[in-house]
Amino acid sequence: VFKIDLSQSQTIRLEVIFNKYLQDTDILVSDADGKELLRFSPASINWNRRIITLPPGVSTVSLRSTSGISGEYLIRYVFLSKQSGGQKIWEFPLYGNYSSPAIAGNRIFASGGSSLYCLDSVSGANIWDFQAGSEISSSPMVYAGRVYVATWYGRIYSIDSRAGSKVWSVNVRGESGHASPAISDGRLYIASRYSDMEQQVGVVSCLDLETGETIWEYETSGYIYGSPAVGDGKVFIGAEYRSNNMSFGKVYILDAGTGARLKEYLTGAAIYSSPAYRDGIIYIGCNDGKIYAIDANENSLVWSFDTGNS
Repeated sequence: VFKIDLSQSQTIRLEVIFNKYLQDTDILVSDADGKELLRFSPASINWNRRIITLPPGVSTVSLRSTSGISGEYLIRYVFLSKQSGGQKIWEFPLYGNYSSPAIAGNRIFASGGSSLYCLDSVSGANIWDFQAGSEISSSPMVYAGRVYVATWYGRIYSIDSRAGSKVWSVNVRGESGHASPAISDGRLYIASRYSDMEQQVGVVSCLDLETGETIWEYETSGYIYGSPAVGDGKVFIGAEYRSNNMSFGKVYILDAGTGARLKEYLTGAAIYSSPAYRDGIIYIGCNDGKIYAIDANENSLVWSFDTGNS
């Protein structure tokens, strides 16, 4: 994790490491408004690496492939390798980081491998570190003096944000993967997944925020790869759904209090992303290259936008 002053920066260079060898696809680089800045082919990617120089004034970009590969399936790491005019204030080495940091007050919480670090946001000094015993793959959630994280193998931790000591830890069923916790009304919601000999199953778990005790669980008929969203007394989650050797997606709407399924909406391809929710509308990306806006009350499509197989 690093802190950089970009107030005087003119250009930014990114070193992107792709997750797999790409064939028959182009990589598109777009700015925050969706304007295409650069397009390149796999032939220009040497050893899965590519240096991208952004135009002056551009600080936010998105990368996608024309074949529909995106997210963690496209990109493994992105490094800020050089900037003109910006000044690096500090950096702190992290090993095996797959998540985003969280900021609360003058503290930054970031994971690296099996460690959760608390850093001073001004100096970058390490205030404390917590050892989880296995890889922390979620992004931390900071709430009411505690930090909540999940390991890849489904262990959820509540950690005192001041002292770095464990408050509680519990296991949910299966692997949490990159799912991050959501918090609402004294409860923590987290997704996980497991498989048996016959099927792939996703699990949404609701835990008591103070004790970690499981309040309810709900199983989906397919893997969950993203994180839940919570709002208006409901939990929203996307999952992959397989039928007759074909892959679809389902958006589940659950009662936040009981875990009962209220509604589900079928999409045209698998869902690997996390939903966002606001004012009765669920927004979620799908592997068919579309963003869906779904009315949570009517369980109907409001609109969809084709991103061009992003």
